[in-house]
Amino acid sequence: DKGRIYACGQSSGGYMTAYCALAASDIFCAAAPWSGFSCPGLMEGFDYKEARFFDHGHVPIQLLVGKKDNFFGQDSVYPVEGDSQLTKFIIFILEEYGLKENPRQYTCAPIDYTVWEDKDGVPMLTVGLVNDMPHANYPEESWISFDQFLCKFSMDQDGKRYYMGVPIK
Repeated sequence: DKGRIYACGQSSGGYMTAYCALAASDIFCAAAPWSGFSCPGLMEGFDYKEARFFDHGHVPIQLLVGKKDNFFGQDSVYPVEGDSQLTKFIIFILEEYGLKENPRQYTCAPIDYTVWEDKDGVPMLTVGLVNDMPHANYPEESWISFDQFLCKFSMDQDGKRYYMGVPIK
């Protein structure tokens, strides 16, 4: 189904997943990186704003990260502050997508979610911090990503994105 092509991956696969969302927004209708979410080159001073991303619209993204992840883990993401890779990526997406400053937050154990929606209430950036998880992707994170996020998005043949069957403006 060409209208339901998703990207997902863990660690370096998460990096590639994030890059697919940024650079191939004509192909992927949603993305879910786990324990890896920065665009390659960020640590070497790569400037997202100088790159050509999102030529075909903004891809909804769900990040899942273990709170005990030695590379990316942290206890919270809101307020968005600090100098971590996760924070830098979140700030870039929030600015690029023009998302609301006050996200929704909820817990569905073992994950604490922070969700930034667009002006129409579409969850364009969801960050889930998983309690007691190291740099990993447990099986339940895979199905959670699909069942609770990815499958809600689709694209038509013209590249128009939909959230639960409703066009995203």
